[in-house]
Amino acid sequence: MKSIKKKSFVIILLVSFWLGYMGLSLVQTIYSSLLIREKVEESKNRQIEFILESTKDYLYSENEDLVKQQMNKAVSLQFIDLFCFRKAEENTEKVISEYTKKEGDKACQYFKDYQVRDTQKFLKYSNVVIRVIQIDKYTLFVAYGSDLISYLKWEHKENIVPFIKDVIIITLFVAVLIFLILKDFLTIEQLLKKGDRNSLSEIKAKSKEAQALIDSTSTLDSINSQQKESISILQNTVGEALTNEIKAHTPSLTTIPCVVVRIDLNGYTQIFLEKKEEHIVTVLNEYFAVTNDIIKRYHGEIYQIIGDEVIFIFKNLDLTKNRLLTKNVIDSATQEVEQSDKQLRALFCVKAIFEWSRELDNKIYRQYGHRFLLKSSISHGQLRFVKLNTGYAFAGVPLIESVRLLGSVSDKNENTLIAKTEVFQAFSSILSGPTEKFSTLKGFDDDVKVYEIKEFLSMASYFSKNIEPHNFEHVRGRLRFLEYFRSREDIFQSLDLIDKYFKENYYNPVFYLIQSLKKSNVTIPEPEISLKLMQVLSDHFAIIKSKDMEYSFLPSLVLIVKDLVHKNLWSEKWEELIRNYLLSSNPRVVSNAIEVFEFYNDNISTLKNNLKSWQQENRILAVYLLAKLKRSLNATDVNELNKLLFSEKPLFKASALYVIEELLRFYFEKDPVVYKTNDYLQTLKGNVNKIEPNENEILIKRLQRVKSLMKSIEENLLGLSSTEIKIS
Repeated sequence: MKSIKKKSFVIILLVSFWLGYMGLSLVQTIYSSLLIREKVEESKNRQIEFILESTKDYLYSENEDLVKQQMNKAVSLQFIDLFCFRKAEENTEKVISEYTKKEGDKACQYFKDYQVRDTQKFLKYSNVVIRVIQIDKYTLFVAYGSDLISYLKWEHKENIVPFIKDVIIITLFVAVLIFLILKDFLTIEQLLKKGDRNSLSEIKAKSKEAQALIDSTSTLDSINSQQKESISILQNTVGEALTNEIKAHTPSLTTIPCVVVRIDLNGYTQIFLEKKEEHIVTVLNEYFAVTNDIIKRYHGEIYQIIGDEVIFIFKNLDLTKNRLLTKNVIDSATQEVEQSDKQLRALFCVKAIFEWSRELDNKIYRQYGHRFLLKSSISHGQLRFVKLNTGYAFAGVPLIESVRLLGSVSDKNENTLIAKTEVFQAFSSILSGPTEKFSTLKGFDDDVKVYEIKEFLSMASYFSKNIEPHNFEHVRGRLRFLEYFRSREDIFQSLDLIDKYFKENYYNPVFYLIQSLKKSNVTIPEPEISLKLMQVLSDHFAIIKSKDMEYSFLPSLVLIVKDLVHKNLWSEKWEELIRNYLLSSNPRVVSNAIEVFEFYNDNISTLKNNLKSWQQENRILAVYLLAKLKRSLNATDVNELNKLLFSEKPLFKASALYVIEELLRFYFEKDPVVYKTNDYLQTLKGNVNKIEPNENEILIKRLQRVKSLMKSIEENLLGLSSTEIKIS
C-alpha cells in the first residue's frame, strides 16, 4: 500500500482555514445575491428603459449620432453588455454601430441567433436579457448577461478589490497566529527529526501544552536511556549467547550446534584469600576487558562469567558472507574450513587469550609476586536453548564435558588447553607439540583421548612455512587457516611480514596478509599495533602509491587503519599521513583514505579542496557524500545524492544506492525516531522504489540489498521481527 506523504500541521490548518473561509464567503455571497437577483434585474431594466425612451426620439428624428452616444453612455454605466444599431436599405441591413465586450466579436451577428418575438418588452433567455426597438427603418438591439457569473461581477464589481485585500490580510493574520501558537511544536519536531534530544530541555515553551509535550518527551527519553543502560548491564550479566537467542525469539528446546569453551584462572581461591579484594577486582577487570575483545574478534558469545571462569560459545556463521580467504581456496580446503569453522575460531581464540595472558602474568608477577595462569577446555556438540521458570539457559553435553575436561588438566604451571583429540587432530599442524593422553571423565563411561596443548604455531612461522614463491595456486589451499590468526602477536607479525616483503619488492604475499588483517577488528587501544601500521604506511608510501594500479589489493592497506587503530590512538601524525594518501592518483586509494579520515574526524569540510579533481569519480563522490550526510542531513547533499541515483550511468546509481543503504542503517541504529520522521530519509526511500534495475549485475544486487534492508527495518519497527539488522 502506497503511503501518503504527511503535511505540516501549520500548512494543514492554514489551508483548511483558507478553503473554509473562502468557501463559506462564496456560498454566502451567492445565496444573498440570488435572493435579490430579480429585484436587481427589474431595477436594471427600468434604467435601460429610461435610456431607450429618450433614444426613440432620436430614432424618429433619424439622429443616428445621438443614438450612438446614448448607447455608449449605457455601456459606460454598465447597464448593457452589447448593442447593435442597424438600418434597413434596399433589402440589406447596414450596421451603423455595434459593441460587445469580447474583442473581435460582432454584436449584430450575435443577435441573429435570437428570434425577436416582441419589441415592447424585455425578452429573457437562459444567459441573456434582450430589448429590441424597431422604428421605421431602424432596429436597435441592447442586451446584458443574466448568467450567475456575469450577475455577480456586475453586482460586486466595486467589492472585489476590498474583498481580495481582506482575504490576504486575514490569511496573513491567521498564518502568524497559527505559527505563534505552534512554534514550540515545530521546534520540537525539528529537534526530534535531527535527533538532537539534548536541546529539548533548553526550549522555553510559550504554552503549557507545548511544555507538557517537552517534559513528557524529555522524561521518556531519560527513561529510555536508563532502560538502555539497564538492558546493557543485564545483557553483559546474562551473556551475549543467551541474549541473542532471546532477541531472535528462538523457540525453547531448539538444538544449536556449537563449541563450548571454558577458561579458568589457576589458583584463584588462593589468590582471593591472600590478596585484597581491590587487587583481585582490578586484575579481573583488565583480564575480562581484553578477553571480551578477543572473543568478539572471533565472533564468539559469552554465556556466563562465574567468579574467575569465563564460559563462551561459538555458533555457526554464514560463511557465504563472512568468508575472506576461503573464497579463493580450492574446493577440498574450503569444505574443510567451513565444516570446522566453529572449532577453528574457538581454538585460535584460546590461543590469542593465552598469548595476551602471558604479558599480564609477567606484569602481575613483577608487581604483586603471584602468577596469572589459565587453563581452558573446548568441547564440541549440541546445546539446547531452554526456557526455565526463572528465565533462559543452555543445556547439553558440551557444557558437562567441558567441565570434566577442565578438571583433567595435569600441569597448572603453564597456560594449558585440553580438548578431545578426535576434534582437533585435523589441526595438529598449527599446534606446537601437543601432549596426547587418555583421560577419565566423571560421568562418562569410556576413557577419552585428549590433547593437552600449551604452545601454538606462530603466525610468522605458519605463513613462512606455507608460502611458496611463484606457485600461488597451491598457496591458497595451504594458507586456509591464515584468516584465524587475529591475536595481538599475529597482527604485529603480519605487519612485520608486510614490511619485510615491501623491502624485498615482493608484493604477491602481501595480498594474503591484508586479507587476513581485514578480520582483525580491534576494539581496545593497541599502541604497538598502531605504531607499527603507521610505520608501514609511512615507510612504503611511495611503493603503495606507485604500485597500487598494478597490485589492486594495496589500496586496502589504507582501509585497514579503521580495523586496527582505536579512536583513542588517533593523532596529528595519523591525520597528516592519511592526508598524503588523499593526494594519490588512484581513486580506490583516495576513497579509502576518505573513509579512514571520516571515521576519526568530525569535521570533514577540509577534504573539499582535495576532491575538486574527482567530480566524475562515482566511488569518491559516494564516500564523501556518505561522510557528510552522516553528520548532517541537508537539502544540498541530498540533492547531490539524488543526482547520482538518477544518473544514466549504472555505476553512479549503484554508488548512490550504497550511500542510501549505509545512511538508512546508520540512522536506524543511531535513532529510530530520526529514521522514521526525517523528510530527507523518507524522500530517499521513495526514490529507491523508483529505480528500475537494468542488466547491470552490480546495480541489481545493490538495489536488492537496499530494499531488503528497508523491509527488515520496517519489520523491526513494527515489532514483527527483532532480528538484528545487519546486511553485509
